[in-house]
Amino acid sequence: TTRISLAELAKNGTPLPYDSLIITTSGAGKNRKLIVESNEFKAEVAGDYNVKDLPDAFAYLLNKYYPSFVKAPVKISPTLDINFDIRTFYVDEYLHLIDSSLSGFNNSHFSGSLNLAKNELGFTASVPQFKYKQYNFDEVKLTANGDIDKLLVTGEAKNIHINDSLSVPKAVFKISARNDSSVVSITAGASQTIEKADINALVRTKDGIDIEFEPSTFTINGKTWAIDEKGILSFRKNNPASGQLVLTEGDQKILLKTQPSSKGQWNDLTIELSKVNLGDFAPYIMPKNRLEGLLSGSIIVENPTGDFNITSGNLRTQYFRLDNDSLGEIKATVDYNKLTK
Repeated sequence: TTRISLAELAKNGTPLPYDSLIITTSGAGKNRKLIVESNEFKAEVAGDYNVKDLPDAFAYLLNKYYPSFVKAPVKISPTLDINFDIRTFYVDEYLHLIDSSLSGFNNSHFSGSLNLAKNELGFTASVPQFKYKQYNFDEVKLTANGDIDKLLVTGEAKNIHINDSLSVPKAVFKISARNDSSVVSITAGASQTIEKADINALVRTKDGIDIEFEPSTFTINGKTWAIDEKGILSFRKNNPASGQLVLTEGDQKILLKTQPSSKGQWNDLTIELSKVNLGDFAPYIMPKNRLEGLLSGSIIVENPTGDFNITSGNLRTQYFRLDNDSLGEIKATVDYNKLTK
C-alpha cells in the first residue's frame, strides 16, 4: 500500500482539488488486485495480469479491428484475463490537464473485461454529462463487445447541444468494425415534430477514408434531406480515387465530390450548391445572426484532411437578408487558409 497525502497539485499556478492518493495491490497469480483511489476517482483492476502488459493487451485486440490505426504489440501475455471498474466523482478540472477543450465526466462509471485466451473484450460506460469544445453531451451510455473477428459498439445520448439555440435529442449509434471497415448507423430525434436523422454508411479507414452511404435521410428546419444510394466520398493518401455524394431537398441540392489533387498526394473536395436556403443552415454556423436567402456556387477544399485551403470564385445569392436588412443579389469570392487563419 502506498499513500500520498498532504500534497498539492497545480496547473499553471492554479491549485487543483487534491487531497490524497492511495494505491493498493494484493493477491498473486490469477487473483491479483490493484486499487487506485482519491477524493476524485476510484479505479480497480482484478484478475491475471502484469501492470506493464495492460496497454499492449488492449492494443492487441484493437489491432484486429483497426490495423491501420493501432499497431500490433511485439509481445503479449496470452494468459491475461482482467476485469476493471472505474468510478469518477469530481474530475472536471483534472481533464484540463489532458485537453483544455474537454470537461465534465463527473460521477461517471466505466467497467469492462479483457480475456486474451478467449480473445474477448467488453466495455460499458455511463456518463451523466461531458463537453468537448462547444458540443455538450447529456446522459451518454456506451456498450462495446469484441472478439477476434469484430467489434460491436452501441451508444446513445439523451441530448447533444450544438449551440445555444440548437440541440439533437435522443441520438443513437451502432458501429460494427472489423479489419479497418466499420458499418455505421446513426439515428436521432425523439418525435416527428423535431429534427431527425437516419444515417447509414460503410466507412473504410485503410490508407485514408472511404465513406459509402446507404439510403439515408435527415431533417433540417423541418425539411427532409435525402442522401442518394451508393454515394461515396473517398480521401486516399497513396491511391487517390474520386467519389461523389448528392443531397437533395426539393429545389435544394448539394453535390460533394472528391478528385485527385494537382498539388499533392491527396484528394480535394468540391462542394456544388444549388439554391440552398441559408435560413436552414445559418443557426449551425452563425447562431447570433439571422441569414436568409438562397445560395448557389461551388467551393473547393484543398487537402480537407490536412492543412486545408478553401476557395470559391462564384458564390452568389438571391433574396439575401442579414439581420432583417435586405442585400438582394450578391456575388462573392472566398479564400481561407487554415494555417494562417
